[in-house]
Amino acid sequence: MPRAKRKSDELYNERRRAKRLAARIEKQQFRTAREQQAAQSYVTNLQKQIERTYVSKGVEIEEAFKAAKGLSVQTRREVRTASQRANEIFTREMNLASSGNESTLGANGAQYVKIFYAATQSIWEGQPLERRNKAILAAMGTDSLREAFTNVLWQNRAAMKAAKHAGEPIGTTDENAFFYEDALDVEEYGSPEYLDYVSQVTR
Repeated sequence: MPRAKRKSDELYNERRRAKRLAARIEKQQFRTAREQQAAQSYVTNLQKQIERTYVSKGVEIEEAFKAAKGLSVQTRREVRTASQRANEIFTREMNLASSGNESTLGANGAQYVKIFYAATQSIWEGQPLERRNKAILAAMGTDSLREAFTNVLWQNRAAMKAAKHAGEPIGTTDENAFFYEDALDVEEYGSPEYLDYVSQVTR
């Protein structure tokens, strides 16, 4: 007769799912060093969350279940395919940038993210928060969030330059140099709101 399920089984199962996800990401091939860096950061974060699900001295059962709940949010998303995992990783980078934390989007990542969503507002407006990126990908005909992000910013080089003149500097760095190559000649704007220069992207 099988034993009755225990609460600790829930913790074990969440840890197992998270470990599988981490293992898949570690085996996955990424095109650039920046993508690999983002993937490793994602895995490291997963591993830290996994550690918090162990009940030990100084870690209460309630804290362990709270950590497991956080893990389940990640492991139960659509992360079965390589492209889905890559999008999950890039979404985390965008969230880190938006909250002012270090990310692979560079020092101006928060502005990049604002421009991206402002330029695609006509696509995602009215959609639940969790479906906005999917709507953008569908409209732009790609399964890569990073590719969509890059394309939208390339089409909004003027907004990026306006941000620089608005007191939110976006200089040419290793992170963003590829956006500025052959950029359109943009006049000195003074100090406008850079989002005023965003062009809507429909596909």
